[in-house]
Amino acid sequence: MRMENVNRQAAASHLRMLAERIFRLPDALGLEIRQVTIRREDLSDPAAGERLIARAVDACWHDAYSDIDMTVLLRERPHDPLAWLSCIGVDEAHCLGFFVAQDSGACRVVFRDGFRYDISLAEDTGHQAKTVVSPEKPCWPREAVNRFWFVQVQALGKLYRQDYLIARHLAHMQLNETLVQQMVLRDLRLGTNHHRYGAKEEAVYQRYAGMCPVRTGEAAFDEIAEALYCAARAYDELLAAFDPEAEPRTPDFWNLWQRYEQHRQGSR
Repeated sequence: MRMENVNRQAAASHLRMLAERIFRLPDALGLEIRQVTIRREDLSDPAAGERLIARAVDACWHDAYSDIDMTVLLRERPHDPLAWLSCIGVDEAHCLGFFVAQDSGACRVVFRDGFRYDISLAEDTGHQAKTVVSPEKPCWPREAVNRFWFVQVQALGKLYRQDYLIARHLAHMQLNETLVQQMVLRDLRLGTNHHRYGAKEEAVYQRYAGMCPVRTGEAAFDEIAEALYCAARAYDELLAAFDPEAEPRTPDFWNLWQRYEQHRQGSR
């Protein structure tokens, strides 16, 4: 689909088509889209149905990059949500990509014509359903911290064993983890509905570029080492924003790194 066709009218047509697919299934009772409720019987009146569809799109539409947040109200929530969703076209034949978000359980979908949805399945309890995805977390999970530093050492070992493919892959994962920290902190500060557009934020790890003390003169080694160093420094800085009492682990990581480096130099 060309970008000029991604507009409110096309979004409304797509939503109407998807709603008709949903209501063909006997257990589907209604849709909740940003406080707009659409019931099966509403679509039997074309004029009323069009007005509700338009209201639902207006509630979600900000620009051509917008998605539609939808909760499907069912008689009973299915045991296999993806199997149910495949009945309305959430499958490889109709979608460019889709996955179930671990935090909310919503299925995030982009159809092949470019329209995006967050689809939740909920049992209809007879009152307005609410789909609330809160980014608030009291702290960064300790298991995530422990995993990060394990992977740091794993990547460092791969680097010194000259497995640059795995070392580079892990280093990129670690940098991405610091970006996740940054995004969560932004969510806590602003709320997810207040940053539809970003502010050209600098990645914290970029502040440490060029500061890695280890230089070998080999471009690949030095590039990966730089990424691991930046990831370590950024992770500790960002973790302190979640938990000011968290103990930095970069010093211990650096002590181990120095031993690896001494071993490398001694084996030349």
